[in-house]
Amino acid sequence: MNDRTGASLRLAGLADRGEVGAAYVQWPDGRTGVLTRSAAPVDVIQRTGRLLAGAAAAGLPVPAYQKIVDLGTQRVIIQERLPGSPPDNVDNRLVGDLLDLVDRFTGLGDGGVDLELYLTSSGPGFCLHETLAGHNDRSRRLLARIRAIAAEQPDDRPESGNDLVHLDFHPANVLVDRGRISGLVDWDGVARADRRFALVTLSFDLSIRLRTGTECRGLDGSGVERVVEQLACAAVEDVRRWWAHMSLRQVEWTIRHGYDRAVVDWYETIAERGLDRLDSGRPISARELLD
Repeated sequence: MNDRTGASLRLAGLADRGEVGAAYVQWPDGRTGVLTRSAAPVDVIQRTGRLLAGAAAAGLPVPAYQKIVDLGTQRVIIQERLPGSPPDNVDNRLVGDLLDLVDRFTGLGDGGVDLELYLTSSGPGFCLHETLAGHNDRSRRLLARIRAIAAEQPDDRPESGNDLVHLDFHPANVLVDRGRISGLVDWDGVARADRRFALVTLSFDLSIRLRTGTECRGLDGSGVERVVEQLACAAVEDVRRWWAHMSLRQVEWTIRHGYDRAVVDWYETIAERGLDRLDSGRPISARELLD
C-alpha cells in the first residue's frame, strides 16, 4: 500500500478477531484506520463507501472509507477505526439494541444494488448449490425446496424495500463501547432491500449460540422472540425467500468449511423448520429456532 501510493501508513497492530484479517494503521496526521482486503471491483467498493457516508450522515455508527487502492490481484480498503470491540457476550439487552439499529437503516438504500438471493444458481464464493447437491440426501432435499421457492417468482424479480441492508448482520460484526453499540463493520456485503432481511441472519446466529452455549449468558428465548416478532412484520412470502437464502448460505458454508456435524445438522434443522412453517403461510416463531 505504501509503495504504491506513498501514503506513509504506520502499522499499529493486527486485529485478533475476524476470519479474513485486518490491520490497524495510523496516518502521518495521526488519524487511525483499519486496513482490510477485498476481491470486489473498485467501483463496487466506492459505491459501498457512498452508502456508508449517507448512513453516517444520518447518525448511524458505520465507518467512513478513507482510501481505496487497487493492487491488481486485490483491493485495499482503509476505513475509519471506530471505538469499541466485538462483544464478549450476547444477552437480551444487546439483542434489543441490535433491533433498534436495524430500524435506523430505513430508507437509506438509495444508490445500492438490489439484494441477490442466489436461489437458482451459485453466488460468488458463497451460496454454492453444488455443495448441497453433492453432500447427502438431506442437503439435496433442502436444495430442491430452495429451488422450488425460487421457481415461484420471475428470476428478475427485485426484493422489495429501499432500506440499507447489511448482509452479514450478527453480533461478531458489531462493536460495543461501554455497554452500547458503537459500530457496525464488515460491509463487504451490502444491498438495497427490506432492512428486516438482516433479522433472518440474526435469527440463525442467535439460534446456534443458544444451541452451543457460545458467548450467550443472559440470552434466552425471550430475546429470540423479540427478533421473530419484528420479522413477522414483513410479508410472509418475502421472509420465505430470505429464509431459503439463509438456509442455503449457512448450510453450504458450514459443510464446505468443515464445521462439526452437529452444527451442520442444526442449521439444516433450522432451515427445515422455518420453511415448513413459512410454506404454510405462517410467520416464523421462536419455536423453530429453539431446541
